[in-house]
This record gives sequence, structure tokens and C-alpha cells, in this order.
Amino acid sequence: MPALETNQTYTITYKVLSDPLKNNETNQIQNLVEAQNGNQTINVYGPVITFTRNILEKTGKRNNDGTITWTIQLNQDKENLKGYTLKDQFNQEEKIIQAKIEPALDGQDTITLPHTFEQNNTNTYTITYTTDPEVLINNQQTLNKAILEKGEETIEQETSVYIEEAHTYKPLKKQGNKITLTKDNNYETEWTLTINLDQGSLAKNWTITDQLEGGSNTHYTNQQKEALIKEIQTKFNTTNNQPTTNGFTSEQLTFEWTDIDERGQTKSFKITGKQPLPKGTKIDIKYTNITQVENEATLSNKAKITDRHQEQKSDPRFFGQPLIPTLELPVLSTYSQEAMDQYPCLYASDEDHLVICAHNADSHFGRIQQLGFGDPITIQTTTSSYQYKIEKVEILEPSEVERMIDSEYALTLFTCTPYGVHRVAVRARLIS
Repeated sequence: MPALETNQTYTITYKVLSDPLKNNETNQIQNLVEAQNGNQTINVYGPVITFTRNILEKTGKRNNDGTITWTIQLNQDKENLKGYTLKDQFNQEEKIIQAKIEPALDGQDTITLPHTFEQNNTNTYTITYTTDPEVLINNQQTLNKAILEKGEETIEQETSVYIEEAHTYKPLKKQGNKITLTKDNNYETEWTLTINLDQGSLAKNWTITDQLEGGSNTHYTNQQKEALIKEIQTKFNTTNNQPTTNGFTSEQLTFEWTDIDERGQTKSFKITGKQPLPKGTKIDIKYTNITQVENEATLSNKAKITDRHQEQKSDPRFFGQPLIPTLELPVLSTYSQEAMDQYPCLYASDEDHLVICAHNADSHFGRIQQLGFGDPITIQTTTSSYQYKIEKVEILEPSEVERMIDSEYALTLFTCTPYGVHRVAVRARLIS
């Protein structure tokens, strides 16, 4: 370049190519200019230039009526949208969505997602739509993801809205209802499997698996198998039922017996949904099985529901059934807060001492304070019956944990209550 004379300047303009950015990514560039005049060197740093790419944002807001409004901010950086396809994924499942768009696109203020931009388009759009607050199994959030695709490039932006009343949504419950001695000295156990979709739906291909355990020979008889198939067909309102080698298939679901032994006996079954089950569905399935019990045994029924790679297990176990003048309830053999929502639980035990706890609701132990000295209590297990008589009914302070499991008595029943509420404890002695 020619030498500069006094009061002369050069203006040099050039372009550089920055590294490609992902959505919501930021990059910074700073340039160094070095000038030499003879032995003199002058270094000048240019300003820091910040590059951002903001092409896709997703937010959700819960409304006063409980619904959720989802908002997609599209193309704030005004890139060319030609060739991009915008999709929406609700709770891990792609949906066809009717959404509002501002400003209007091709004269229309609504679009259907997925939507492909066919023409050159550098506009910025706000896209909104509203859904119910559905959640996934074992979750307490409604998830929503916007996806923008073009060739091998995929831009995703996910957000969630907290649903307080979901309480870690668990749609599957399993209850043991009763154990009955049959004429041939076996035991028939009645179970209830409940599917309660009060906080979410099940997507196509959901599954429920069920497995019996406990006893020396636990299985379904042919009569019980026929009754269970009829119960499932009735409760799911299946149509076009076709028998299969191990069950049946219909327009709604497939049912199959699994874990079949060499005698052709089974203790397990599996249901696979061919169609989604909508939110609000509630189904109770009652069925029985037969068990041979040689000694004391704990019977259990393991159930699992799977949907969109999420699963929930339910595993009620029978200890026995207390027969009290005011109520008859099965007792689960393990204690947990979740288990106690269903039935009384065996809280502690040793050779000479049983402690059973339950909620203080009328349907659980809420009425045991009506019992008095000398009233009988029977504990009926699968093989034995134990007779007790009440010696004391007392009120315990909430902090008196050690007294709740006082081993001086052969049997203690007590109410589990929120902290700060007095507990009722019934003490009894074994008479036979």
C-alpha cells in the first residue's frame, strides 16, 4: 500500500466467517490490528463483537382454569426458515396441534403442527396453543418440546410446568381383598388391579404385567383364567375379540398368559394396549387365584405399568386379616406410607409381638377407639387363626414413638396420624 501523507486515512473493510452456533448459543470475536512504522509497532484491539443465535424458544404458563398455554418464539434472529419443519412433542409423544400464529402466515392466523416452511421467510413468529395439564408416570410436570428440523440439523427446546396436585403420578394400584379357604384345603386370594388415569393418559403400546408370588403352588385355575379374560374384556369394553394360543387379541388390546410351566399352569399375564387410554379413564379389574400353603406364607402380587419408557411398580403383600368388631381389613406385610394409603400395615413383629398401624380414617382404624376391655380381635393368616382380647385402649402423644411399639403386649393396633395429632393405641393379649 502507498505511504500515507499527512491527514490521509485508509479504510479497510473485510468479512470473517464465524463458527456455526447452536440455538441460544453465544460466541464472541475480538480483532487485533497491528501497524508498523519503521521500528515503531502500534497494536489496537477492536471491540468485542457478540454473536447469538436465537431461533427457537419454548415457555409454558398454567392458567386459572388449570389448563396450560404453551408459547413458541420462532426466529427472533430472522434467519431464512425455508426448508425447516416445526414439530411439537407433548409428554414425549409427537402430536398434531392446531395453533395460533402471529403475525398471520400466508393469510392464516392458525397453523397445523408439524408445519414445513416452503418459501423464503425471515419473519419472527409467536405460536401459541393450550392443553390439559397431563403428566407422565412417576412425574409431577407436564413436558413440552418444540423441534425445528432441516436436513441433518435439529433444534430442540423443551420446557415444563409443575402440576402440584399430581403428587408424582402413579396410575396403577394393586390391592389384596381377601383370602378364603376352599373345600379342598387350598386358599383362594382375591385381588383388585386399578388403573386410574386422573392426571395423565397412556400412549399407544402401553403395557401392564402382573405376577403372583408366594405359596408352594400359586397359579390360576382354568375357571379363574376364563373369569379374568371375561373381566378384562368387559372392563376395557373390547371389540372384535379373537382367541390366541395364550390369550386373546382385540381392536383395543392384546392379552397373553406368560410364565407357563410344564404342567400348563401360569401365574402371570400381560396386557398391551393397541390404542391410547385417555386421561380420566378408571378401570377396576377383580380376579382370583389359587394357592397351596403348607406353612405360613406371605402372598404377593407384583404389577407393573409401562408407558413412554416410564414405569411404575406396585407390590402389595398379605400378612393376614384382622377381624375386629367394627371392621374387617387385610394387612399388608410391609410398611410404607404408600402401602398404608391402601390398607393397614405390619409395622413391627417378633415371635411374641405384633404391631399393626393404619390411618385414622373410619375405613381404616378410625373406629378402634370405640373398642373396650375384653373385646375380641382375631388375626386370620393363610394357615392359622389367633385370638386376642383387649386389655387397654390409650391415647398417645405424637412424640411417644417408643410406646407405640411397646412389646409388653402380644398385639398393638395404633393409628398413624399427621404429626401433632394424638394417636390411639389398642393393646391386646393372646388367648389362643
